[in-house]
Amino acid sequence: NNNPQNSKSTRPTMQQLRFPVWLIVLLLTIQLHLCVVASVASDSSLLVNHQCHSYNDLREWPQMFSKGTQWVKIDPYYQPASFCSTQLQVPQPADSRGCFVLNHNDPTNGRLTFNTTDDVLSFLGDPQNEWIYTVASPLKLTVALCFKLFEFSPCDGSSAAQDWLSLVDSFYEAAQPLLERYPLEFVMDGSGTPSPEHQCFFGRWPRWNSTWIVDQDPWGAFLSNDPTQAYDQFQVMNTPEAVDSGHYLRVERHYAYGKFLKGSYPFLYWEPSAQLPIHEVLRSYLEGPIHEAGFRFAINIDPVQLRVYAAQNLTTPAWNARVARRGRQPLLTPLDYGHQHVLLLLIASVEQQEQSGTPVLVYQTLSSPSIGVPLEQSTAQLPLPQPPTKANALSSLPVRNTASSEPSLPLGANLILLSGASGEFTLYSQTEQSAPLSVWRSGTLPLVSGTQRSTANCTATLFEWPLALQLELSNESSALQLAVYNLSNSEGGNATLIHSASVPLPANVVGELGVASVACACEPAFISGGEGSSSTRICRGMLSFDVGRHNQIYASTFQVHHNLTSESVRIGGVREPVVLHVGRNPSVACAGDRSSSNVTCLLTHDHGYCWNSLLRNKDAKRGVCDQHPLATEHILQYHQGDWRGFDQIITSSQSCSPCSLVVQSGVFDQGTLPMATLLDASTAAVAHQGVDNLRVGGSICGYPIPHDGIVVDGWQIEPYLYQMA
Repeated sequence: NNNPQNSKSTRPTMQQLRFPVWLIVLLLTIQLHLCVVASVASDSSLLVNHQCHSYNDLREWPQMFSKGTQWVKIDPYYQPASFCSTQLQVPQPADSRGCFVLNHNDPTNGRLTFNTTDDVLSFLGDPQNEWIYTVASPLKLTVALCFKLFEFSPCDGSSAAQDWLSLVDSFYEAAQPLLERYPLEFVMDGSGTPSPEHQCFFGRWPRWNSTWIVDQDPWGAFLSNDPTQAYDQFQVMNTPEAVDSGHYLRVERHYAYGKFLKGSYPFLYWEPSAQLPIHEVLRSYLEGPIHEAGFRFAINIDPVQLRVYAAQNLTTPAWNARVARRGRQPLLTPLDYGHQHVLLLLIASVEQQEQSGTPVLVYQTLSSPSIGVPLEQSTAQLPLPQPPTKANALSSLPVRNTASSEPSLPLGANLILLSGASGEFTLYSQTEQSAPLSVWRSGTLPLVSGTQRSTANCTATLFEWPLALQLELSNESSALQLAVYNLSNSEGGNATLIHSASVPLPANVVGELGVASVACACEPAFISGGEGSSSTRICRGMLSFDVGRHNQIYASTFQVHHNLTSESVRIGGVREPVVLHVGRNPSVACAGDRSSSNVTCLLTHDHGYCWNSLLRNKDAKRGVCDQHPLATEHILQYHQGDWRGFDQIITSSQSCSPCSLVVQSGVFDQGTLPMATLLDASTAAVAHQGVDNLRVGGSICGYPIPHDGIVVDGWQIEPYLYQMA
């Protein structure tokens, strides 16, 4: 963090916070101004963003930027040449002046692989990484340099201080060509700001501005840009989190944020992880005045988690809705009504079960014109007619044209498939958003592994009418099967089996198969062999299952080729499943991108691992990318990316982490039993059971606000996802 005890070599005293009479008069004037400042800003200025805090392992920078990160803070920690000579990332022989390794905590007894400030310049200047500058456009990508220095004062005239200043000078000069070539900016932070004790900094690095921290930096710089005191270099208000969340922000707001309200830099606030203090801070900030340059949390957690945690304040393009008190076992699918996002949520109702004595599945719709606008819940949770036994998967398709419709299905209707673990299914239809679900037909999907239906473990998805895909697991026969069915003639009986394929199983999972999920989406374009030849639609799929006893998430990719001339369907390219991550209860969703040939897939699960946190970002013993993940109760994980990225990871037997180059991974919330869906290729939604009380297992990753029921989270998948590789 930027704690004064950790970030500054010396601290101003509280004497500097005593106000002269002229300052009190000026502040009273500002208070009068505050009364008339409009606290309502445009939608864009209300949006809250983030600064990735202490992301010192540069191996996660490609993914960090691909998640929409525009600001990042690193911790150049000065070390003498004797230490630098032991570091594998430092060119040898080491510079006699020493080096800056990147770590928040004392690196002295740490690892041998710290990144350095030289690595930062190499990364930022690499032509292969030029795409990162589009993330911040039309603004600049901003790197805050939170220098760590404790052994001496940089202006004390000692030989060590002269070496330190010389190294910063060298970095400053080496960075200038990058600043001329790219929309890039560096900001001085930590021990690099021009406090009264650092007068040798005054005017030394004139093109780089500094952060200002209340109760640490000169109060005069809060209001003035006096160049004789270097106050003109303090341009970024950087507010620390107090024991009383938001206390310092309320102090700054009391004085209308001083000169910073009219400044061009966003406000920074460091560094909450839990949801409640994030809400309390935003509640205070949103009382106004609103800063036109925006508000950013400096975070140790994943950017997606911050967006979800802040969503209830309408300040991020995300959802975090408490939608069903005491609901259990959620199932979720999108409905396509064109003009807005609509989700169909199925839950097991605890209240209705207590009243009737038997499990009751109920449903309701959630709708929003766009991601970030609150989900509007239908007023009633309606009993679901004729659900299959052991229902475990929900999917849907819109009726878009007469070729895919039947006499009883009008254009614009949605078909919803609810399938059960024994292969039973019910097809529902909904003719308009406000209409109730009605049973259209029901039946069974024939099993292909020879397993008894009573012991079967199946999950199915509807991916292109009239085709459904079922994943069939059998610990009894040690089999994993994929099968495609035609549902158009299934009324009152079995669907027609078209094609099946075996999934090769690793020997160590035989008899251990647990919860499973499967998804498939078709590319919008056809592959045509020319005039007179057939046209084929390629659908790309992904399956996942857990081996719960070992807390392992396995995944595999496959393809379905649908010949539209002969109507033949074939499953091919089935990969042997590999371990992608630690966890349980996987859920997979895939969606085609209508503007390209990409298919985006999303895999979520619980019992995940918090890669990025206050402790792990700052650990000197082990880099973020060198961690060995351990399953942690309530941690909800996401992995998202182009289907080809997942296929690449699986075929090369890799795993997913925030350091992967082709698939994004991270934590999005806490809870259990996530059910993932994609409203389109760029909008994710997940329903899950909330955490009904604060538990020790998830504290490192930031507690959510407790909720005894179902939570629906949602977020945008950033357009930079496909540029990482």
